[in-house]
Amino acid sequence: MTTASNYIYVYAGAEKSGIYPLSPGANQWEELTNGLPADPLVAGIVIHPNDPEVIYTGTQDGPYRSANRGNSWERLDYPKTGAPP
Repeated sequence: MTTASNYIYVYAGAEKSGIYPLSPGANQWEELTNGLPADPLVAGIVIHPNDPEVIYTGTQDGPYRSANRGNSWERLDYPKTGAPP
């Protein structure tokens, strides 16, 4: 959950279908998938503490970052085979 300009945004990760925000004044959740892998397994969501526009998530394909509240995502440089030993 973040606050910006007196608005509260809530983000939820669904186990096999993506990330869903509930925007200020909205009555339903929307799905954010632009740039995420197909049927993303969302392991966690972290909002940058100083910039609520920046969101990080972990998926089965590695970590992703959004710089625009989840409207689009980019995969971060991380080995596809997992972390090095």
